[in-house]
Parts: sequence; structure tokens; C-alpha cells
Amino acid sequence: MIPATLKVIRSRLIVKFTLPVVLASSMMVGCSFDHAGNAYLPYPVAQNSPLEYQDKLQAAAHWDLLAANEAEEISVVVGKNSSISFEDGLAETDFNLAYKKMLTGHLLDHGVRVFGSAGDYLLKYETQIVNHSNRDTLSLPAGIVTSGTVAGLLTLNAASNMTHSLIMAIPFAYAEDWFLANSKEGKTPDTEVLITTELHQSNEVVESSTRIYYFNQGNESMYETPPPVPDPNPHKSFQVTDQI
Repeated sequence: MIPATLKVIRSRLIVKFTLPVVLASSMMVGCSFDHAGNAYLPYPVAQNSPLEYQDKLQAAAHWDLLAANEAEEISVVVGKNSSISFEDGLAETDFNLAYKKMLTGHLLDHGVRVFGSAGDYLLKYETQIVNHSNRDTLSLPAGIVTSGTVAGLLTLNAASNMTHSLIMAIPFAYAEDWFLANSKEGKTPDTEVLITTELHQSNEVVESSTRIYYFNQGNESMYETPPPVPDPNPHKSFQVTDQI
């Protein structure tokens, strides 16, 4: 049995700590939608897009998956025994060098011949890096206010009995482990790469696809050659003549 004094103390603790949490949570939600209820505003309100996931390139194996998919689609367009050659003059980045080898292997697996030049089709590909800045932070997950309040109430309710508190912690630990085991969410960087693969026949584009991926900041040189660094001490040339 819990003494009456402890019951009173526990009730006061619940009121003291729970009400501020609930009030603060309500204020946070209200401030997040400060335009709610207004029929007229001076400008349109931004609307978030539905939740979707985007792959992140973190290994050469991911490039190979892209090459396998593109080779399969190209083989459907050109058919077997057709020939393909690659565009010359591509920048020698890590991605470009590897992607050409991977495409070549997968095209051959699909029965498409690969020539050094003058193939039936010309295969081109290019990359474009997009660097974002000042993006909105991700919103708090739905349900965090409710779960936080419930966790606080359960903790306060079990505070008078340590054994009870330890037992109550087990389902929370299990829920966290389940989430970590099943979540596919990763850190979202501010850098993306657009990879466009095009198939040409004469002057006609017969197949084109652009894939968009995240990649970790600092790996830009894998996809694009950095611009040349200007010479801090450029040499100036002068022309000497005998005319005055």
C-alpha cells in the first residue's frame, strides 16, 4: 500500500510536471499553424508534399544497380544484335569511368553489341549536381506529443516504486529496438545528383531517363570535375616594338 502522503506528493508531481508539458506542446502546435482559421492572407501558404523516399548513393554497387536498370530499358528499345557506341569526351570522374564499364557489361548481357565507334546508336550520359541551402527542417513526427505525455505520466506514476519503473521501461526499449530494426530512414543530405542517360540515333533522341539521388556532401568530385583553380600569380605578356 502507498501511504496517503506519498499519494498526495505523487498527484502534485503529476500536475506540476504534466500540465506544463501539455501546455507547451499545445503552444508548439499552435505556433506551427499560426495562419489556421484565417480566411484571407497576403500570400499563399506553402504546402508540404506527401511523404516519399529517395535513394542515396553511398557505394559503387548502387551505380551498378542503376546501370543494370538502364541497360535493360535500352535493350528493349534497340533489340538484340543492335550495336551501341559511347559518346567521346566525357569527364573522367569516378562515376563516369565506372558507369561506362557497368553499362557495357550489362548491355552485353542483354545481347546488345558495344562498338568503340560508329554503332547503330550513340549512348550519352551526364550528371548534374544540385546543392540545396536554407531548406526547412523536417517536422516533428506525428504522435510525439501524445507519446511523450503518456511516457511522462507512466514514469511519474511508477516513480514511487523502482521495480515498477524498471518493468515499465521494458516496452519502451522494445519499441525503440523495433523501430531501429524496421526503419529505412537515413540522414537526408542537402546534395543531389541528376543522372541522365540518353540514346541517340542520327539526330533523334530515342530513349532518355533522368534519375535523382541523394549523396553525401563532400563527394561532389565523384560526379563532376571541379572548376579549374585560377592562378594567383598570372603571367602577363608584353609585346615590344620599336615604334614610339
